[in-house]
Amino acid sequence: MNIPTRRDLPGHETRKQHLMSELSTIHRTPPRRRLLFSALVASALAAGAAVALTIPGLHGETVERHGLVPDTSVALDGAPAVLVKASRYAASEPELKPARGQFVYVEAKSAQSEILDERGQGQPIGASHRHVWLSAFGGEAGLVREEGGQGNGTWLCHKNDGAAPSIAPIEDEIDLAKPPTGCEDAPAYRIDLPTDVKAMKDWLYRNSHGGNPPDVQAFVTLGDTIREAYVGPKALAAMFKAAAEIPGTKVYDNVTDSAGRPGIAVGQTFRGIRHDLIFDPKTFKYLGERQVVDYDTSFRPSGGTSGEETPSAEMKKNMPEGKVLYMSATLRVAVVDEVGRLP
Repeated sequence: MNIPTRRDLPGHETRKQHLMSELSTIHRTPPRRRLLFSALVASALAAGAAVALTIPGLHGETVERHGLVPDTSVALDGAPAVLVKASRYAASEPELKPARGQFVYVEAKSAQSEILDERGQGQPIGASHRHVWLSAFGGEAGLVREEGGQGNGTWLCHKNDGAAPSIAPIEDEIDLAKPPTGCEDAPAYRIDLPTDVKAMKDWLYRNSHGGNPPDVQAFVTLGDTIREAYVGPKALAAMFKAAAEIPGTKVYDNVTDSAGRPGIAVGQTFRGIRHDLIFDPKTFKYLGERQVVDYDTSFRPSGGTSGEETPSAEMKKNMPEGKVLYMSATLRVAVVDEVGRLP
């Protein structure tokens, strides 16, 4: 399995190194995503590390693995029905139309677990309330601010010069009038996505890069694409409807996102980790995502180059089923005229 390029557990790296690594890869290349996190956990366990998974700010440490919705027609029809309803809601939303020079603003809350070594030492990640500004059409520096975090923010500026990615350090005072120059950041406004369902499904599989089986990687790519970006209503509707055709998904009820909102989830489990997309249980608006330890092995996807496809005995011993590893909730997406400006 490939190690994800963003937002993964930092192992024994410091919090600052994790943040810098996370920021340096946002929206640059297709991220391999946290679902591949199971390889990192397996490596830590194989090396004799003890895994302690605690997520401050999450609502409950474990969830039921098979919390299937018992009484709704949507649940009886399964995950595809939820995704189709999510598609309909997405199609009904008003479209934002950023102009050149404008920025996509995303507010989100997330929480992520930690890895501690056998001596109980390590760096917790915990909860984060993020405010992110990204160039709608690319080519300009972005900015991220975390409430309760260190400093006043961090500039996001990536230059495709063959060198290792670099970003400005966390600063006590950000001068919004003097952003970094020469940035080649990718657009946060995704006008390149198909709006036809068949074409979108082809796109999800074609643009999935990693060692997972194709059906797994396509589901992962969906989450990667809509995270901290703006996907228009037609493309988002096509994406959810295309996802309804991806095998291996199930419905999970009584889900809570990292902002405390109740939801219904569509999840796909692979190698002991379930990746959930969370939707409002009444409107089916997309709320966010999460990863949960789940040892259900009923889904057996074919293909991929990730090696062993079942969770290790060490993982099962050290990671309780139902443990929430990561959660993220999108609170607001808007278009603003200037970096650092709130809607």
